[in-house]
Amino acid sequence: MKRLTNYMLQLSVFALSIALAMTSCKDEEEPVATAISIDKTVTPKLKVGEEATATITIVAEGVKAFKYYKVVDEVKGTAVDVTSQLVKNGNTYTYNFSYTVQEFDDLHTLGFEFEVTDKKDQVKTTALVVDVSL
Repeated sequence: MKRLTNYMLQLSVFALSIALAMTSCKDEEEPVATAISIDKTVTPKLKVGEEATATITIVAEGVKAFKYYKVVDEVKGTAVDVTSQLVKNGNTYTYNFSYTVQEFDDLHTLGFEFEVTDKKDQVKTTALVVDVSL
């Protein structure tokens, strides 16, 4: 009888520990891998005064910074921080870029580099080449 009581106690403790383990295990979400994409990598041919546009999409758990650089003849200019202009929907961030082609842009190779830094300090980039006609 004593052995049966001891066995029942052990079985109860085991069942209780299994139930506790099952309720404490949550489905942990997979971390979101940071990615950046652009809807086009090269604009159509543009003339001075016309507008270059692109939509940049970022997928990340969080964005620390988002900036772009004007690149002229492969020389990167000063960063323009546009983090505050990102539109957030869940883990997806969107930025609508526009640039009006200036006089003398047609004399150079012109592009823009977009750079995102996520909350883990990982940096990802994408680029847009502006095709300017003479």
